[in-house]
Amino acid sequence: MTDFTEADFNKFSEKDRMNRTLEGLAYWSFVQSPKHSDKYNTDTFTLTLNLDSPEQIAKAESYGHKIKPADKYNPLPHVEIMRKVRPGKTVDEVRPEVVDSVQTPVKDLIGNGSRVMVKYGTYWFDGLRTNLFKVKIIDFVPFVSKGSAIDRVEEGGYQATGSTSEKFDS
Repeated sequence: MTDFTEADFNKFSEKDRMNRTLEGLAYWSFVQSPKHSDKYNTDTFTLTLNLDSPEQIAKAESYGHKIKPADKYNPLPHVEIMRKVRPGKTVDEVRPEVVDSVQTPVKDLIGNGSRVMVKYGTYWFDGLRTNLFKVKIIDFVPFVSKGSAIDRVEEGGYQATGSTSEKFDS
């Protein structure tokens, strides 16, 4: 695809720009709570959408997205859909709605590989930008933390003995 320009973007009506939908596999989802950047002091709701069909890739390109190729973190071509928490707004005011297939709100963390449909709007600011409005989970994969070294059981390591109910200050 050739480079998408602001003139190309302006060919879409405002209604079309605020009513985009794509379907694919969710990876690196931060939609229940935002991802914080200390460097820029910003909070951003974000979801990397892996596009698993030629139709969805073509649709994303027609909206002006640059499709990123598969990499070690995303198994398929993908786009990133996000929404920043702007100054003067609270996290709760801009939090995307997350629902299941029958529109019941979902609070569970979305695991990599969950099939989702996203609704978002687009705007132009030095390139195409997105505002994530809603995520509908079609096929849920629960988020499972892999844990860290601190959470592992160390075989043959130190094990406390005695009662843990003894007071420290006695």
